Order: sequence, then C-alpha cells, then structure tokens
Amino acid sequence: MRNRTRAPLSAAVFMLAVSAVVGGGTVGARAQDSEGSIDAAKAIDSMAETRRARAALSAHVFPPSEQRDDAWYRTGHVAWDRTQAELIARFSDAFGRSDWDLWTLPEDEGVLRSGLVYYYRRSLKLRRFDEARRVVDACISRFPGGQLAIRARHTFLPEVLMCSGDVQAAIAVRIDLSASLEGHAKAVNELSLGDLRSVTGDFRGATAAYAKSKKAMAAWGREETASGHTNEFSVRFAAESMAAEFAIRKTLWRKRTAKLHARDWVGAPTIDWAHLRGKVIVIWVCPEMSDYVDKELRVLERFARANAKRPVQVLVVVRPSTFPKSDTLQRNGVRNRIAEFRESRALSVPFALLDDEKFTKLFGELSSTVRLVATHEGKIVHASVFSPGDPACLGLAQYLVDRLVEPDDTGDASAR
Repeated sequence: MRNRTRAPLSAAVFMLAVSAVVGGGTVGARAQDSEGSIDAAKAIDSMAETRRARAALSAHVFPPSEQRDDAWYRTGHVAWDRTQAELIARFSDAFGRSDWDLWTLPEDEGVLRSGLVYYYRRSLKLRRFDEARRVVDACISRFPGGQLAIRARHTFLPEVLMCSGDVQAAIAVRIDLSASLEGHAKAVNELSLGDLRSVTGDFRGATAAYAKSKKAMAAWGREETASGHTNEFSVRFAAESMAAEFAIRKTLWRKRTAKLHARDWVGAPTIDWAHLRGKVIVIWVCPEMSDYVDKELRVLERFARANAKRPVQVLVVVRPSTFPKSDTLQRNGVRNRIAEFRESRALSVPFALLDDEKFTKLFGELSSTVRLVATHEGKIVHASVFSPGDPACLGLAQYLVDRLVEPDDTGDASAR
C-alpha cells in the first residue's frame, strides 16, 4: 500500500479520510421462510456458493514478481484490485446469506473465520451496522477465548460503535478494555481512547489517555527488549512512532490556522474565506492525482451532499510535492494537472493548491500518520490517525459536524 498523507484547514476543520460505500450485493438477507426461520435448502445452497466464492478468491493472486513491472503498478493493479473487490463482495454476500450455525468446527473453521471478517467489513462499508454487530457476537460465541473473539472485542465492537456515531458507547468499551489490557495492546487502546475523548471535546481526558498510552508503550518496550522477543530497533521504532503521535496531537490542539486566498484555489468555484466564517470546514489533503484517490473523493462528494443544507464546506488541499519534479517546475503545470483531474471526474468539491511553506504555516509539521484534524473558531481542536481505509472515519466525521453544528428554532443548522 502506498503511504498517503492527509491534513486540514480552518473555522472548524478536519482532515477526512473515509472508507467508500461499496455498492452491489445483498447483505444480511439470510434465506428465510414466511415465518422468519432459516430455509434449510436455501441455506445449504448459500453454503455451497460460499465455498465456490472462497475458492475463486483464494485463486486470485498477484502475478509473478517478474511480471509486475512499472507499467503494471501504474495501470495493471487497478484491474487486479477491481477483480479482488468483486470476489470479496461475492464471497461476503454468499456467506451472509448462509446459516452460520451450520458451519462446523474444525472442518469449516477457515471458511467461518474468513467469512465473518470479510462480512463484517462488507457490512460496515454498506452501513449495515446491525449486521456488523451480529458478526461481533458470532466471533465471540463461535471462537470463545480465541484470537478472533479478542479481535472482535478489542477492534470490531468499538469500531462499529464509532461508525454508527455512538462515540460515547465506544469510549465506554475502551475504558472497560483498558482494565484488562497491558503492554502494546493497552498502549493502542489508550491512544484510541484519547482520540475519542478529543472528538467529544474532552481534552483533559484525552491528555490523560495519551499519558497512559505512553507509559504502557514504554513498559512494553522494556519487556520486549529484555525478553529478546523483538529486536531493539523494532521496539525503538514503535516507541518513537507512538511518541510522535502524542506530540502531534498536543501540538496541534489550539493551534491557530491562517486563511486561504483567491490565488490558492484551482478552477471554479473560488471561495471567499470571509464567507466561511462560522462554518465547519472539512478538508482532505489529497496525496496524489490518480485512480488511487477516486474512492476517497467519491466519499467526500457524498459527505458534502449529505450536509449540503448545513453550514459545512468540504475542501480538498493538494501540495506541489505530490507531483513529479517535471510537473512542479512551474506552478501552472501543477494547476493544470489538478484542473484536468477534477474536470475528468466531474467533481464539485473545491480544490486548493498550497506550497509546503504555506501548508506548514497553516497546519504545522504534520506527521504522515495524522489523517483527521478538526478546528473550531480558527483553532485546531482535534487530531487523530484515522485513514481512508478505516470505516469509522465517516461516523467520527459526522459526529464532529453534529457536535459543532446545532439546529435553530426554524430547523436550519448553525455553527456553534
């Protein structure tokens, strides 16, 4: 996977990276008769279809390394990724229609494990949160005490709560987990808890959670180094990465942002910054101009339409360093590339081009790990590491907007 850098802007800004909603297929339509019970014949057919779909998915592998040249990575991977997504959707949907209780252990363990994981992801992408919760329960009941049950408790459950916008419930789950976790798992859990508290505006609680995460990470590093289970470089790298994430969050909080000017916008519409006063501004820092970002841009467009009647503005920021040197020699060359890219995809979301100096002035030295940033009244008040592949981003982004925007007596929304 390519490393993608995201960042933000002003008035109530956060960098958004949201997983796309994948179309097609029927999720959660388990074969049932008129009385609501599972139809045995249809369930067995779905099991057979699931096995065939899983076999096709397993057979879809990367071509040999000697065939993966630069041209393949530029274009060939797109077709491969598309086929992979279609096969996963087919397998997930077939598994969702089957009767999960009929999959026996240990004979069908591979199908059941992979089916639950893929169906969970599919359910999140299609925003079928009840189905995702059903997967969590199945993981815990079918694999009690196993790694999949642990993953369901530690990751799936808080994630689906964040996706559905129930941030307070996700916080409660993280608090409960912190009592039983230790080492690296505790550090990651406390980091996520800090991010969630930050989203709610509880900066004191977020700071306390980050401190616990840092302490747990240090303890884990000492234990791993002493035991010899992990080499010293890996421990140091993990600790330094975590420390950088703490520093970024605390540095960004309350940092003031500057304004964008007319010369910063690429193509229409050109936005007068004064007209954005009081609005929530959602900004995504686009890492490149290619097919890789189409999914994220489609999500931004949908997010903008969903909040079109509210004081919310969605923007895309591009940095010249995104492009090859041949394009960055002249500013107009980069601007033309952006304009062509935007027009070819019929995007309505405005684009801004910021050089590295202005980007740093606006957002500070943002690490590539930070994906989501929020500001209110010209100050950054939230920073976290959620990325485009994280389905929770959409739920958190909407939660932030809902927290910063409230309806007035007429039913219209105004920024707080």
